[in-house]
Amino acid sequence: MAVTHIGKILGISFVLFILLLNSDSASAVIFPGKDWQTATPESQGMSSAKLQSVPSGLDLIVIRNGYQVFKRGNISSSQGSWASAVRSMLTTAYGIAIKRGDIPGGLNILEKSVDSLPGSSYGIDGDLKHALSYTSCTPGDIQPGTWWSYSCNWEEMYEMFKDITGRTADDYNNKYLYPALGKSGTKFEEQPRLQNPPDQYTSRLTANVSDAARWGYLWLNNGNWNGQQ
Repeated sequence: MAVTHIGKILGISFVLFILLLNSDSASAVIFPGKDWQTATPESQGMSSAKLQSVPSGLDLIVIRNGYQVFKRGNISSSQGSWASAVRSMLTTAYGIAIKRGDIPGGLNILEKSVDSLPGSSYGIDGDLKHALSYTSCTPGDIQPGTWWSYSCNWEEMYEMFKDITGRTADDYNNKYLYPALGKSGTKFEEQPRLQNPPDQYTSRLTANVSDAARWGYLWLNNGNWNGQQ
């Protein structure tokens, strides 16, 4: 079983989705259409009583094996900020751009030193694979790829995406990712960086809980959405 959860405090509310997938299931993976297909918790090996015991004050959706088995609160219209999920969204944009050829070189580009790519002035160590997995910021003599850092170069990687493709990661995902997931109110928007230099930008990611569960389910299925990689 694999479990993924992402939360963000919004005032006094906590917005959450929980995704669970049987690792040993031989059945076909279920994907949502306009809405998530529903099933009882018991039919998916879960307990209704335990789900009902979840504390109040949550906008919550629980997806089990592709089925919505529980929801609480406003999951479809209340937009919340998903903060650190922008890192995964940026990596996803790189993957789409590589597959489409807008970042040339195919998968081999992942092995290229960042210094050889546009944006090398940002001083990112290691190859593109390390940078996209946030393992290029290494203390001391530790080699890139062995030390993960939460804040490692993601803003620089955001700028480099623009240098390589001529487009923002926001624009890329808004065009190629969210429409493919269906019924998406996700907004991935550029905004000025808080740090210097002032002419550089970062992103803000907002979505309702149901849509956030869609991109979480995409990642849980290793980037596959209903047969499309």
